Amino acid sequence: MSLSESRTGSLHLPTELVDQIISDVATQGGHKDVKTCASVCKQWHAVCLRYLFRRVTFALEKEECLIFFRQLIELYPWLPSCIQQAKLAFKPGWDDAKHNTRDSLIATLDTLPQLAPQLQTLIFVNGRCPYSWECRALSRRLPSIAHITTLRLQSCVVRMTDIKMFLRGFPNLKHLEVSATSVLSGDSKVSLASANVPRLISLRINLHSTNKAATVQNPAAKLLSLLMSSLAANGVPALSLAVAMTAIAMEEWPNLVKNLLRTIGPSLKYLRWYWEPDPVWYRLLLSVNNVDLSSNVRLHTLVICCTHREPFLSTGTASVDSIQPGALRRIMLPFPHGSDNKQDEVLSGFALQLSQNRFHNVTEIYFGRASNWSKRSTRSMEQCGEAVRKFFGVLLARGVSVNVVEEEEARSIADQWEQDTVAEDS
Repeated sequence: MSLSESRTGSLHLPTELVDQIISDVATQGGHKDVKTCASVCKQWHAVCLRYLFRRVTFALEKEECLIFFRQLIELYPWLPSCIQQAKLAFKPGWDDAKHNTRDSLIATLDTLPQLAPQLQTLIFVNGRCPYSWECRALSRRLPSIAHITTLRLQSCVVRMTDIKMFLRGFPNLKHLEVSATSVLSGDSKVSLASANVPRLISLRINLHSTNKAATVQNPAAKLLSLLMSSLAANGVPALSLAVAMTAIAMEEWPNLVKNLLRTIGPSLKYLRWYWEPDPVWYRLLLSVNNVDLSSNVRLHTLVICCTHREPFLSTGTASVDSIQPGALRRIMLPFPHGSDNKQDEVLSGFALQLSQNRFHNVTEIYFGRASNWSKRSTRSMEQCGEAVRKFFGVLLARGVSVNVVEEEEARSIADQWEQDTVAEDS
């Protein structure tokens, strides 16, 4: 591989080197950074296109979106093989009938096998059932894209029928995310057993609220029960749970979590749970504190996140102690709220706990500060770090990395841990 000089005297880099440069920019930077690189020269523009079109979005309320994309493919016939992710975005609100997004969705799905033959990830955003699609029409399109490995339902209103349809329609699915504003019943009588669903590597459940149109009481719990009897039975190495108090009955939560974790069993390696501020948050924390993780013998990463404004007590102690001795490698906990003395008390308790010999394989410990934390504390970020170093001196001396980070960075670290776990099973 050598550098060459064009007739105009400008330096021409080998395409392989440009590809590596753009790959690093795409990984470390973002979409805008790649677009900036595309304006350098024609050579860089051609390479950047392959990265810019790895992820495409179809605005379903705009008919010209699909037309434009077809025209683009005519200009660049090699682009379809570059597309790995397609986002099907419905217009926010409840005017799907006005914008005829049902027909637009079907038209887009009909062309995806040709427009994106290497498609791996399919994302539905702001879909609202039954207004955004009709199950029978949609299910007939799924076999043509059955090679999909990642499905994300983001800010959607879904029915159990829809969940069953997708699980049956995508037998090669490895990653599932259900981020639903609400969950309706609308359930079919068709059963869904572990033999009828794919074997997942990662499962993300993020339920926010229960819609008034729900046809059964507490549908979020029924969704978790459905996943427990099907997906969980096949094992899930990486599990993330985020459920608001308005989405599920408090009295059902402890048993649901315990049964879900027990069903997943030894396959679980990464566990993250997250909850938002709520007047009854403490009852939830006590429930989480009693979750038994002894059946998850391969669990090596635990992430507990919350954004409540009350003092965080030593909740999670019993759960952490139930982890298989020697298994835990990474753990993230919320930085305690309250007075300096209360924070020191909690930090001291966790330091004492994690210094036990059963946690000798721990290499990373993070405390995440909630976004509203700094407004209610007298300690700066630097002072929080000093407090942690004060109580975790023994672990630091052993080479354990112990840090305090802001909520956004904590989320990024937890996401990276999840990706690392997924890579182990891919």
